[in-house]
Parts: sequence; C-alpha cells; structure tokens
Amino acid sequence: MYQDCTWFELKRNQARSWNYHGLGLRIPLGGGLFYRLGSIQNLNPQARFEYRQISKGKVYLTNKRIIFQGDSENKVVTLKSLLDIEQYNDSCVIGKSTGKKPIIQFELDDAAIFARKLSRLFDTV
Repeated sequence: MYQDCTWFELKRNQARSWNYHGLGLRIPLGGGLFYRLGSIQNLNPQARFEYRQISKGKVYLTNKRIIFQGDSENKVVTLKSLLDIEQYNDSCVIGKSTGKKPIIQFELDDAAIFARKLSRLFDTV
C-alpha cells in the first residue's frame, strides 16, 4: 500500500477554432445554388490534450491488479492488461492495452519501489 498518491489521466481540453467574418457576398449560380464568399468558420480546429488530476488517495498493489482508492474516484488496472511501465523521479506512467495511460504520482522514493515491485509482478504474469 502507498499513501498520498495522485492519479492523473489524459483529458481533452477545449477545442480552438479560427473564424473569419469579413465582407460577405452571395453569388447565385442558378437552380437555388449559391456561392458564398467572405465567411469561413471552424478553420483548423485544434483539440489539446493534457494530464488532469482525477483524485488523491491510496494505491494497493496485489499479485493480480493495481487498485487506486481515491477521494472522488476509484480505479482498477489488471496486470494482464499492462503493456509497459515508465518510471520517473516522482511518478509512474502505466501503459494499458485499452484506454488511457494514467500517471500515478507518489511521495518521496515510492515511485522507484512501486516500479520495481510492479516489474517483478509483470514478469510472473
């Protein structure tokens, strides 16, 4: 069990679009069809993705799954669905076969200990 952990997930941020509203002109082509000039909407919409904090809580590591018990949400990742583990100074990125790659942020040196234990369990599965 690891105390005071934070779970982050990749979330979509607000999409940005560029609009041009200049002098408009409609040219009749015949048969009810028109050619419109001067107004372009939703040109190059861009969606940004960023990691957002989901919850703070405890992480339990068992021989079959990783269980996160948070203040507002609980998460479960089975060891069979793991693809890779990336360890950083204070966090671990868990690569899964489906869904998003969550980041678990730890206190002190708990990230290194968690990654070592998880890699040992990963080899046995």
